[in-house]
Amino acid sequence: MPEYLAPGVYVEEVSFRAKSIEGVSTSTTGFIGSVPGGPTGEAIRIRSFADYEKTFGALDPDRDLGYAVQQYFINGGARAWIVGIPEGSSPDECLSALDSVPQLALLCLPGETDPGILTAALRYAEQRSTFLIVDPPGPDPGAAASLVRELARAGSANGALYFPRLRLSDQLESGKERTCPPSGSVAGIYARTDLSRGVFRAPAGSEAMVLGVKDVETRLDHDDVSRLQAAGVNCIRVLPDELPRVWGARTLRGANGGDSEFKYVPVRRLALFIENSLYRGTQWVVFEPNEEPLWAQLRLATSAFLHRLFRAGAFQGRTSQDAYFVRCDRSTMSQDDLDKGVVRVEIGFAPLKPAEFVIVEIEWLTAHVDTEQLGPATGEPGLVVALAHHPVAREGFSIQVEGPHGWTMWTLVPDLEGLGSDEPAYRLDAVSGLIAFGDGVHGAVPPMGAGIQATYRYGSGLGGNPEQ
Repeated sequence: MPEYLAPGVYVEEVSFRAKSIEGVSTSTTGFIGSVPGGPTGEAIRIRSFADYEKTFGALDPDRDLGYAVQQYFINGGARAWIVGIPEGSSPDECLSALDSVPQLALLCLPGETDPGILTAALRYAEQRSTFLIVDPPGPDPGAAASLVRELARAGSANGALYFPRLRLSDQLESGKERTCPPSGSVAGIYARTDLSRGVFRAPAGSEAMVLGVKDVETRLDHDDVSRLQAAGVNCIRVLPDELPRVWGARTLRGANGGDSEFKYVPVRRLALFIENSLYRGTQWVVFEPNEEPLWAQLRLATSAFLHRLFRAGAFQGRTSQDAYFVRCDRSTMSQDDLDKGVVRVEIGFAPLKPAEFVIVEIEWLTAHVDTEQLGPATGEPGLVVALAHHPVAREGFSIQVEGPHGWTMWTLVPDLEGLGSDEPAYRLDAVSGLIAFGDGVHGAVPPMGAGIQATYRYGSGLGGNPEQ
């Protein structure tokens, strides 16, 4: 705010632009597996299969990873990160290498069927708000259904299993057929569907053709597909005279009789997309006072984001009131939340299938904001006053001192040495909350009896070192 120290006309520019929330990537894919060469134990970004060959070497008939990555790009994938497994390590020990990957959306461990390793990967997917694509344990449909039941015990819907493996022509063996895990192809189909139709559309059906393959390892008829779908297994089937197609969109919690609200892949992935977009698009919240103006900004920004999804066809309902709601007010936060600096937004949306609302809560921890009266000043040189709360944030910190013509803003400086005797400045120790004024030689002394007022943020919501 400018200082108005004398009568007159003042012009101030005020922005009325609402803060905008942009959607995050939904198709950035992390692959973990054995590589024939190149770096291991770290995430390497690639944009094509040629990048993979340049970095890790050519296809190796004893390793599934290269074939899965090749199929990923053939089927529409564009952004991938590869983590090669060091010798003597297991895939679950390499999951943390993906921590540095921004906006990780999909996770594949091509050919991995160990329930313990996959459960660890599923927990990681839950932690990162990403989605795990699981390969089948072999050509037996019953084994695939058993693996889904075992993974479902982890309680997460952030994954889906696809059956069976795929058959393709191996260029290393003069076109001889070999099998390949489907996770790479399915991840590419996810990316292709997201781009052409949206993350809220099921990556399955007539448009979910598996490109670059000849057949599937196990042919399935209608009854097979019905039984596997009821068990939460997504089938890849071949219809007469057609390419293989993905023919299911169930999560690991999608078996018949389950009570998960995230039974379907597009519903779960849409919820993850909304959660991640809101989280990344509202980081500015931690710098704001936890009051009605902040809540109004959050309601406006979140509603605008959801309305764009509604216009794109992501939700059920003829009107926006039928399709989604946004709440951020005293009904979503208790007094204890306010005292702790917690901001909570509750949103609900009606996914295309099923019809019931899915509730998502987003929380932020804001710093407390206080305006504290520190005066009256004693008039002594080198006055030091203590704040009631600390540590405090230097950003946004302000001191005003009362004078004969009203309140004036004093300047925060790192050191009082070198200042003139009448320069209105002070030094702040953000950790201890101590404020030091000048001694009349280096920096001005607040006049005796003058009011001193400090406005500052403090508490656990500072999000970093208060000295920064």
